[in-house]
Amino acid sequence: EVLAWSGRAEEAIRHIKHAMRLNPQYPFYYLWTQGHAYYLTGRNGEAITTFVKLSEQNPSFMPAHAFLAVLYTEQGRDQKAAAEWAVAERLSPHQSQETLRQNLPYRNERALERLMTAMQKAGLK
Repeated sequence: EVLAWSGRAEEAIRHIKHAMRLNPQYPFYYLWTQGHAYYLTGRNGEAITTFVKLSEQNPSFMPAHAFLAVLYTEQGRDQKAAAEWAVAERLSPHQSQETLRQNLPYRNERALERLMTAMQKAGLK
């Protein structure tokens, strides 16, 4: 995950795929790392597929729902985005633009701005 946050998402994808092959019973957060890296590299279809699988495996993992809302927003799929954002808000009702900006360790400012813009459209206050 550190690779993705630090702007090396393609490398993160290679490493997480390797880890998944080595441990087919991998923990749910491997899917988070993979989906997040797909998002950062613009592989949105693969990101959606991964985050859907993650949200099915661990429905209480808020970031999966938040990133699905972001991806659906970017695709103009507003109803799906609203549904996922509602779940994310229920799981983390005190999330705000300010807290999110403080807690996300992106080194790439454009990646952060892309995420924040889509989250605002999805409903982040």
